[in-house]
Amino acid sequence: MVKVTTEEKSHPDADQSQNLRLDYQQTMQYLQMLTNIRFLPLTLLPGVAGFAVSALINTKGSPESVLAVGIVGVGASAGIILYDMHNTALYNAAVHRAIRIEKSLGLPPSTKGKPGVFRVTAHAAMFSSAHYPCNVL
Repeated sequence: MVKVTTEEKSHPDADQSQNLRLDYQQTMQYLQMLTNIRFLPLTLLPGVAGFAVSALINTKGSPESVLAVGIVGVGASAGIILYDMHNTALYNAAVHRAIRIEKSLGLPPSTKGKPGVFRVTAHAAMFSSAHYPCNVL
């Protein structure tokens, strides 16, 4: 088990440092995976919308079919919103973990894509054109 400290001045020994670097690498891979799958449900949306329009055209807009399509639409929208909220919570937790690991490794705050990507200085966050997920020192 890797102990992640919140103190800036504690320096891990060689084994802890190696474990922290592995943990940091895996956390970064996890963040990349969460970013890649975040918009996956949205890829299904055009197909579902096309099916709904087709169903409404074929049934000539009967009240029962309009109600059914509406209920499916509300359910799909609620599902996408809940999925995104869950994914966002996981992403935020992983970012905060990466910040703690960066502090434990003693990486300096980032100033333009350099070490400590998640520990952004206030100046870099305000005046940089890059997008940073969090500006925590």
